[in-house]
Amino acid sequence: MKNNELVRTSNGTYFHKETIPTIINILEKYMHTGIRLFLDYGDTKTGKSWGETYDIQGTIGRSTGSKPIPLLIKTKRSMGGTGILDHCIVRIKFTGKNGRTLYKHPKYKCPTITCDSQAKLYADVNNWTKITKLK
Repeated sequence: MKNNELVRTSNGTYFHKETIPTIINILEKYMHTGIRLFLDYGDTKTGKSWGETYDIQGTIGRSTGSKPIPLLIKTKRSMGGTGILDHCIVRIKFTGKNGRTLYKHPKYKCPTITCDSQAKLYADVNNWTKITKLK
């Protein structure tokens, strides 16, 4: 990522310049709290989720170095994490069965899921019915 694509916040974290303030505020609020979040990535113009199943749950941390960025930390025992695509987030919610949505793109479109161990994360949108696992 080029330096001109990053914006520095008052606490010193750098975000992509296209990241909306609501998402920046949520990520900064939950940074270093130990609270697990589910990040749903997608097309921020259409609101359509990409339906990712990997590297979408964890706590929010921050990298070190001259331009620290937000990280998704998988578990409490993790020594690091993956950089968050903060400019591609279409929904943020708490993890768990009754995870409350913190942010949802105005045009959010749930991905079509047929069978997936992560499908329960999408279960609260678009008149979800029932998921049955294939044997």
